[in-house]
Amino acid sequence: DFSTLRKSYIEVKNFLEKKSLEKVDNSDILIELDLGFCGDDAFILIAEFVEKYNLNFSEFDFLEHFLSEGELMKVTQVLLNMFFYFFIT
Repeated sequence: DFSTLRKSYIEVKNFLEKKSLEKVDNSDILIELDLGFCGDDAFILIAEFVEKYNLNFSEFDFLEHFLSEGELMKVTQVLLNMFFYFFIT
């Protein structure tokens, strides 16, 4: 029913606001892009949520939904290489 759904939304909203120190205005918020949780930080956030609410996490494919630390580093390295390339040439 609606009251159960609203209570669940408020609990998730409060959890995300507490962990991110950001205001969550709607349900379209993206953990990685909007709140800045990626790599190990996103994994820890999800693990804390799963533990707090005693959820089954066994079927969740983390890498399907979040970038890994290695993928994040590659993007950063590419940007740094591009930056230095323009100043060297």
